[in-house]
Amino acid sequence: MHRAPGPDGLPNWPLRDSASHLAGPVCAVYNASVREGYIPSQWKEANVVPVPKVQPLRAVEADLRPISLTATLAKLLESFVGSWILEHVVGSLDDRQYSALRHRSTTHALVDVLHH
Repeated sequence: MHRAPGPDGLPNWPLRDSASHLAGPVCAVYNASVREGYIPSQWKEANVVPVPKVQPLRAVEADLRPISLTATLAKLLESFVGSWILEHVVGSLDDRQYSALRHRSTTHALVDVLHH
């Protein structure tokens, strides 16, 4: 899969092809980042690209949506932290919470509405 690199300019294939060699050092950086509560400033940068919602554009303000390209290593750390947080709060969520959860969708929400 070929995806555009983020602001760091690092394509994904070197990370994928060298994963066995990079796993230890990247893990150490991630652990230090989480332990110290510090995110490198390079991981906070993003390339924002306007993508049209409709063709042709009618209004620039309404018909463009921003797509942010961030560093792959930052996205990966974000997914780890997000899953850790979700493990701790999932028991506190409303049973009718459908968005942003795996195995729950709009279809589930519509079926719930029909049953109630």
